[in-house]
Amino acid sequence: MKKTNVFLAAGLCLALLTGCSESNDLTKVGVVQFASHEALDQSREGFINALAEEGFVDGENIELELANAQSDHSSLASISSELSSDSDLILAIGTSTAQQVAQETSTIPIIGAAITDYEAAGLVESNEQPNTNVTGVSDFSSYEKQAELIRTIFPEATRLGIMYTSSEINSETQAKEMERIASEMGFEVTIKTVADATVINDTMTSFAGAIDVLYVPTDNILSSAMPSVTEAASQIGVPVIAGEFNQVSDGALASLGVNYEALGEIAGHQAAAILRGESTPANMPIQYQEELTIYFNSQTASRLGITLPEEITSQGVDLAA
Repeated sequence: MKKTNVFLAAGLCLALLTGCSESNDLTKVGVVQFASHEALDQSREGFINALAEEGFVDGENIELELANAQSDHSSLASISSELSSDSDLILAIGTSTAQQVAQETSTIPIIGAAITDYEAAGLVESNEQPNTNVTGVSDFSSYEKQAELIRTIFPEATRLGIMYTSSEINSETQAKEMERIASEMGFEVTIKTVADATVINDTMTSFAGAIDVLYVPTDNILSSAMPSVTEAASQIGVPVIAGEFNQVSDGALASLGVNYEALGEIAGHQAAAILRGESTPANMPIQYQEELTIYFNSQTASRLGITLPEEITSQGVDLAA
C-alpha cells in the first residue's frame, strides 16, 4: 500500500505518487480524499475493509494507492491526474474530489463516498441510472428528519441559522434544502457562508442575537474545523445541530446521521462487483444507508444549559468525551 499525504509542490507530489512500486501485474485501486477528518477517513477504511472481505487484498491481488490533498486544490488536481493515468478503479472521497477525478477520466470506474447528491454535483445523469463512469454511496440523511430533530430539541425556537463553505456545492445543496424545509416548518432562516476556516469566528459573531440554533451540513472545511465552530457558537450562546455525526464528538449538540464507515463498506462492495466485471458504474445506482442514528453530546448540553428530551437521550448515542 502506498500512502501520499500531499501538501508539497506539484512536481514533488507527482514524484511521490509514481515512484514507489513496480507491481504492474496487480490491479491498481486509487483512493483519494481532499482533506483529513473523521468522515472521510472512516469512508476510506470501510472501503478497504470491504474490498478485503470480497477477496481484494492489498499486496496480493490489488495495489492500493492512498492519497490525501490536505485541503490543497492544486495538489488535488495533480493527484487526480496521476491516479487517472494508471488506476483500474478510483475511490474519490468527497464531492469536490469526485468532480476533479471525473474531469480527468471518463473511462476509469470511479466510486464516490461522502457525497450527498451525485446528480446535483454533475457526476451522473441520475442517481438511479448514472450512465457515466461514476457511481457510489450517498451520505444523504433526510432533511425533514434533521429539521424534526431540531424541533424536538427546541420546540420554542423560531430562528434557524445555516452556515456552510461557499465553494462546496455539496454543502450548498444541503443548505438550500434545509432552508426550504425549515421555512415550511415555521423557522425564520438565516444563511451565511465562509470562504475558509479563518473567517469562522467573524461569521459566527455576525449570527449573534439573530438565531436560536445553528445547522451545519456535511461540509469538508467546517467538519475539519468543527471544534472552532462549536467554540465560536458557544461564545454567542447558540447550540449547533450537525449534518454529520462525527461533528457531535467535536462539540455539536446533536445530529441524525449516517455511519461513514458503513457507507465506505457499501462502496467497497460496489467496487468489488465492478472489478469482477459483474457490473459497471453506468448501470449501478447510487446507494444509501437506510437506518439513521441520533447522536448527542451530553457535555455540550450541560455547558449550554440545555435539557435534552428523554426521547433523544433514550434512543440516541452519547458521544461526549
